[in-house]
Amino acid sequence: MEAKKTILAAVDGSKASENAIRYAGALAKLLNARVLLFHVVEFEKVGYWLFIDKHFVKELEKATAQILDRAKELLDAIGVEYAVETRQQKQATYLEIASALEANPSIVAATLGDRGLGLREHKALGSTTDRVMHEVSKRGLPIPVIVVPAAGFRPLDE
Repeated sequence: MEAKKTILAAVDGSKASENAIRYAGALAKLLNARVLLFHVVEFEKVGYWLFIDKHFVKELEKATAQILDRAKELLDAIGVEYAVETRQQKQATYLEIASALEANPSIVAATLGDRGLGLREHKALGSTTDRVMHEVSKRGLPIPVIVVPAAGFRPLDE
């Protein structure tokens, strides 16, 4: 039996990411698919103190839970099936996303926000999103990467 079609939504807590989740939910509803909420915990950003002070780990876990709770709320409101995958960063975030796309044959599309939490306003596209698109192309993956703007979300059925 073939696995249910899946739309991967990259989740980082940014406004653009929330819009990407909404878009993934709307697309999943149209395709009778499910959404995979995919979040990478970036331990390296906390620095070497991570190994000394467990407080940093607790704060990251708390932030991750809040980000994923919000993502789940968005999909619950749309009424689609979803799953959650959280990875501790072992390689650059864009490589984690590309690896997930490559490893899961049920994924038929991916949605990413146009800019993440760390992007300055003057840039047109976030580096992670840009790199995911290049990596998907480089690996020859037959998966469209849909870039969703932070500016807003227009429902697909309008």
